[in-house]
Amino acid sequence: MNLKLFDNIKNIFDDITSELLNYSKRRKATLIIPAYNEEKTIKNTIRAAKQSKYVDEIIVVDDCSTDNTYKIASKEGIKVLRHETNKGKGRAIKTGIINSKNEVICFIDADIPQWNGFLISKIIKPVALNEVDFVKTTFNRSMGRVTLLTAKPMLKLLFPSINLQQPLSGQFCTKKSFLEKIKIENRYGIDIGIIIDAEQKKLKIKEVYLGTITNKSKSLENLSPMAEEVAKTIAKKAKLIPSKNHLIILCLEESAKTPQKYLKETLINLTIKNHEVLILSSKPTNEMINLFDSTPAKIMFLQEKDKTKQFEKIFYSMCKIYNTKPKNVLLLTEGNYCKKIIKEINKPLTTKNTPKKLILKKSIQINSWPELLVLAE
Repeated sequence: MNLKLFDNIKNIFDDITSELLNYSKRRKATLIIPAYNEEKTIKNTIRAAKQSKYVDEIIVVDDCSTDNTYKIASKEGIKVLRHETNKGKGRAIKTGIINSKNEVICFIDADIPQWNGFLISKIIKPVALNEVDFVKTTFNRSMGRVTLLTAKPMLKLLFPSINLQQPLSGQFCTKKSFLEKIKIENRYGIDIGIIIDAEQKKLKIKEVYLGTITNKSKSLENLSPMAEEVAKTIAKKAKLIPSKNHLIILCLEESAKTPQKYLKETLINLTIKNHEVLILSSKPTNEMINLFDSTPAKIMFLQEKDKTKQFEKIFYSMCKIYNTKPKNVLLLTEGNYCKKIIKEINKPLTTKNTPKKLILKKSIQINSWPELLVLAE
């Protein structure tokens, strides 16, 4: 036999053996596809994911699409989750993380027509084989205006160690244990926020080249809020502005039974302005659930027999999580279970629905919901 031919066959055999050995050692991976109105590309994206031998679970999170995205995805034999209201990419990613069953998690956009099993495997493989902790992607495409004019200059100034070609790329792979420990932005700051957290936590990061890919370009009108969110996220991570201004706990009973004028808008504006808002109630109603599900605020229902004790446990846990003292919390009281805690608050907030025995001399009366936004500032 020709010696050169023999060497070629041996090299091919060695490569196959090595690949099989590596594959046998890999960790299982979940692929999460956030999607909003992607009926034209979602089927191809799902089927490309099925071609990858490094994908063990596929989750599509439909962020309340108004087209046939959910219907098409549901026919592909994978896990499809749907938000009943549009919550944004960050919330879609969180939903995917919570429902994933594997340690390795990969995220890809649904609107890229070039997806195939090889490209998806290329993103997952380094993390699945434990070669790196985080894979970010780069590709042939004219650099986005927000990347060029906002992200890269600010990173160069504030985080010079992050030198990536596409820092805002939404295609990445990392570990669930890392994602569960960080604060994931709800809006456009999500991708840059995650990569900064990865760098700060000293994760081993690799940039993987995907070739030429295309996806939908945003209009100039949509780029302004995107640039603002990216800049705000970078500034928060650099501690130039506080990541949270106030922890606001609303103990709503009567006010939340039926939709209140301006309440939804106030909650949305509070979270946009970096306030953390938690709603607690012992009287869940469908109206309340639907109202708060359409805002970024968190909602928890008190269901234990001793609601006072349950409330106190949640209250102090939140103070610890957000590293704040009880006196610095903005607490609005409508539930009797707040009685002990309000004495620790600097100035408890009340509404016309607050029981008289909970109204202290130092309380502040709120007559309309926009007043809460003013007080938070």
